Amino acid sequence: MSTAPSPDTRAIHRVLQQVLEPRPPAEADLRITHSFLTEDPRNGLPAFHYWAAGIDPDAEDSAEQMAQYLAAPPQTHRSSQVYRVCRRLSLYSDFSQSTPSEAPREALEDVRITYLLWAALTCPHAPRGVLERCNEAGRVNLTRATGNPLFQFAMRRLAARPSTPEVQR
Repeated sequence: MSTAPSPDTRAIHRVLQQVLEPRPPAEADLRITHSFLTEDPRNGLPAFHYWAAGIDPDAEDSAEQMAQYLAAPPQTHRSSQVYRVCRRLSLYSDFSQSTPSEAPREALEDVRITYLLWAALTCPHAPRGVLERCNEAGRVNLTRATGNPLFQFAMRRLAARPSTPEVQR
């Protein structure tokens, strides 16, 4: 996210805004989103990050906005929408038969991990929900999940309450 987004990333972001907001997405919307991300993860994943954070990729300070968003506690309304969409996308990606067959397994894993980690970041039920989503991401591929920068931000959400029983287990 340190460089300006590509024209393809910006175009995918516009499509994501149309199909994922403001109403709950239909199955066709999930299919479109999942296809963009798995067929072109180099542009699709950054577009999804911009969408999830509610940031315009054309903004001059989009990188700073992203850093601020990730460092702040979840925003109630926006986070609820992102959480619901990410949970539905993670389930869709797990059970979908329409995943492109030519997509590399690593790209499919990265996309599913991204859905789960954004769900962890926006989860209204911290710390238990955060741990559950991170655990799901780790079951997809532990090395890839823990190496994803979003994982560290999800772990920071737990730092606020390290003494809760869910974290101690």
